[in-house]
Amino acid sequence: MTIEPRNDNGSQPPVADDDLVAYLDGELNPELSRDIERRLADDPELRKRLLQHQRAWELLDEVPQPEVDEGFTRSTIEMVAVTAADDVERHQRHAVRQRRLTWGVAAACWLALAAGGYAVTAFLLARPNRQLARDLPIIEHLNAYRNADNIAFLRSLADENLFTAEPDDGL
Repeated sequence: MTIEPRNDNGSQPPVADDDLVAYLDGELNPELSRDIERRLADDPELRKRLLQHQRAWELLDEVPQPEVDEGFTRSTIEMVAVTAADDVERHQRHAVRQRRLTWGVAAACWLALAAGGYAVTAFLLARPNRQLARDLPIIEHLNAYRNADNIAFLRSLADENLFTAEPDDGL
């Protein structure tokens, strides 16, 4: 019920149509019903609106009700059953798609993790080999370096190009 108290100027706000319909249906509590009855006694415009609602309800009673046979009932139930079956099928297809998508995402994640793990492992395992490749010129002449007394002697030999690269064996 939305009947509000009097405004500051002493007038009451208009009664909503919903309140009039609730009054006609007997859905208002006694206090609100008395308030509407008091306002109906004082306000001819409100009485007119109430009579219009009452006539509308009476006219609804005069509207002919269609006769429904058993065929109508059966076809309605069949339509509901078909719709329910379609809903179940659509839900099942959605569930299957959702499962496939979940498995696909999981597989893609596992593949990405495996590829990343392989790349990191390959990088870390190749590190010592890279160091050996950088040290190869020293390793090739290690015996000569062991016989040298000091580094100045080795530098003088390198300046004279005595440590040239070995020719390709053709392999």
